[in-house]
Amino acid sequence: MAALGSQHEATAGALAAQFNLTLSDIQSIAYQSPANGSSDKLQDRLWDLCLAKARPVLDKLARRIETRVSWEDIVLSEEQEALLRQITAQVRGRATVYEKWGSRRA
Repeated sequence: MAALGSQHEATAGALAAQFNLTLSDIQSIAYQSPANGSSDKLQDRLWDLCLAKARPVLDKLARRIETRVSWEDIVLSEEQEALLRQITAQVRGRATVYEKWGSRRA
């Protein structure tokens, strides 16, 4: 995180929750993305670099599907859409629950 600067702590936490990378991978990614410019652009660059590091492993486990749709394109009943959005929110918050709140099983 030192390579990114302390102002990007939330970004680092979100990336750590999503990707399982080694320390050398993280250092390499951090130094490839100097922390200049807007935070949004930095987040996008970091996400792309993390994804590139993780993809070779993921490609061995599953077939990648590129999607071109958004939430507005999905046709579901209100109840089904609410459930799907709730699942999405739970997945996004898992790092907080497991890491910050200490609910990870030993």
